[in-house]
Amino acid sequence: MIVFAIISLILIYLYIRYFRYVYRLELFTIRHIRVRFNRVTRQVYIQRPKYCGGTVIFKWDHIMPGNQSR
Repeated sequence: MIVFAIISLILIYLYIRYFRYVYRLELFTIRHIRVRFNRVTRQVYIQRPKYCGGTVIFKWDHIMPGNQSR
């Protein structure tokens, strides 16, 4: 019983320490991405959380739409 408790504590520690970053990246990244368009400077700002790379800026003319309906 003591061995089982020690192994459980070690696994919980490893999960909290390492796996939560991978889990957070995969599950919640899509919900937190915001896209902003600046018509004056003609730039597109993709705002992501810092753990996913932060804000990325693209020129308006270089953006191609990804999901076109037919």
